Amino acid sequence: MRDRGLLRGRRLLPADRSVHCRDPGHVCGLGRGLSGNNTVCTPYPCPAIVVRPDGSGDYATIQDALDACAPGTTIELAAGVFVGPGNRDLDFRGKALTLRSQAATPDLCVIDCQGSGRGAYFATGEGADSRLEGVTIAAGRVTGSGRGAGIACVGSSPHIENCVIVGGRADADGGAIYCLDSAPTLLGCTLAANRSARGGGLFVSGASTPQVERSVVWGNCADVIGDAIYLDGAATQVTLTCTVVDTSEIEGAGSPIYGVEVVVDDPLFCSQPSCGAAPTSDGDFTVSAASVCLPQANGCGQQIGALGEGCQPIPGACCLGDDTCITAVIDACSAEGGQFLGEEVECPPNGCGANSGGVLLVHATPGLQYSLGGEYCGDAVITSCGGGVYEVAGADTVVFHVVAAFPNDGAPGLSGVSFGIDYDPAAFALIDGGSCADFELAQTAWPDSGSGTAVTWSVPRTTTLTEVYWFAGVNLNPGSPTRFALIEHPEVGAFFADNQIPANLDPVVCLGTLGFDQPGAWCCVTVGVATPRKRPPDRRRAPRRDAQPGSRSRGDRLRSSRSLSIRTRHLRRRWPSGPAARCRRPASRLAPRHLGSAR
Repeated sequence: MRDRGLLRGRRLLPADRSVHCRDPGHVCGLGRGLSGNNTVCTPYPCPAIVVRPDGSGDYATIQDALDACAPGTTIELAAGVFVGPGNRDLDFRGKALTLRSQAATPDLCVIDCQGSGRGAYFATGEGADSRLEGVTIAAGRVTGSGRGAGIACVGSSPHIENCVIVGGRADADGGAIYCLDSAPTLLGCTLAANRSARGGGLFVSGASTPQVERSVVWGNCADVIGDAIYLDGAATQVTLTCTVVDTSEIEGAGSPIYGVEVVVDDPLFCSQPSCGAAPTSDGDFTVSAASVCLPQANGCGQQIGALGEGCQPIPGACCLGDDTCITAVIDACSAEGGQFLGEEVECPPNGCGANSGGVLLVHATPGLQYSLGGEYCGDAVITSCGGGVYEVAGADTVVFHVVAAFPNDGAPGLSGVSFGIDYDPAAFALIDGGSCADFELAQTAWPDSGSGTAVTWSVPRTTTLTEVYWFAGVNLNPGSPTRFALIEHPEVGAFFADNQIPANLDPVVCLGTLGFDQPGAWCCVTVGVATPRKRPPDRRRAPRRDAQPGSRSRGDRLRSSRSLSIRTRHLRRRWPSGPAARCRRPASRLAPRHLGSAR
């Protein structure tokens, strides 16, 4: 019978080509070695298989293509976002295949796990010929004893190049990548904003020896130990070459081997979500023009990480010296001698007032203990925006303040503030609180999540830092991340008012967050205080392993330095309600509201 061709996916390949040869390097599709004895295989340039996010390619899903294609095949992913079953939990099944993005840039080709499952699983002896290239794996999630929210390698050594693995969360080990008895190669990759119990970026176990080159491992976190990398056992080792990583976050009994140009410096991602927000697909992992990842800024002379320069400036409100407001990017605003209020911030309708550029922070004073009936206005020990505490840990009741902060060179005249609050009542108990102003007009639902209040002073406040409100609250599930966030007042928005008649209203250009067992969000950049780096800006080579700090987890470090000592239990007084309770003098304070027992 004449062989009329082989069906590969949706293409009919002619039978007179070398598709039948046994040599995997020459096989397109599922050839069965039909050539006769002593037949020499003639190389045939196999066209790549194409998979599209909408399922209209050669195969409906990525896994369909991996299952159908023979070793030696290249599978290309069209630009877009791949979601759903068949486009996550990808298994090469031991085949020497190449899975890569068509665009060759990972920000245009995303495997979004959507908080369900991991990106890829290598557990059938895959070697360096099993290649994953140029894709982003985001929002992976494995629960219970599951390991490796981005990629899991078990007894395998795939080649992973030019990939971004971000926003993944594993309850157990390996927020980005898990390795057991494996030796994968990571070349030009970015691992960021991932979270797990151990090894937030990379978990290495058994006889694993991964190679990490020209990569970034930054901004990951571990609930127990090893924010960046955890080496589980003396037999483990990781080789780092031309890589950006905080070496103080490499922990465990194994051996980190440092090659040339291991840099401890913030990569300056354009927009990096907190690792506490994982699983998430948010963020922009291109880098600023000042990043050490760029070839001209590092000793390798090569791009470090999967993505290059980005961070295009976004216009916002710019207040000039005559109190007029224009819309401009930050550099143009500075050239005009103006005060930049922030990207996408709109100009106030009546021009810029005395309170322009102001923000609201949420700051927790270390060591400030809560006691029932206490008053805490005046106790927010904060001398600068950069000196605020925006993250706390543990089960203690925390006293924290809402603070209005204005540009260091400003001349505020603050007579009133409006704002709202947001929190998860199943995870956070708001126990107590009170205004630091002369009068308050709160919504009836205050202080429920989603409600708002407005406070005013009889005499305008003229300092660059002013206490507005204080609260006391507790994380109901210590060790699990939650947060208390400021939001716009649901009816009137978030504004600063001056003492003019009628009052000039300047928008609050940034609303802060206090993180409980996770990083909070500060707003100091908008008031002229530079964001601090985790390390000084000089690029230092990594120390040898014997210079590493002790293996304390991030949680241990926070508990030792920021933990508050009073635990409050079974408080059952209620916040007052009604008109009489909503307008009060500063001597009064809002009574505790019953939200269940505090732990």
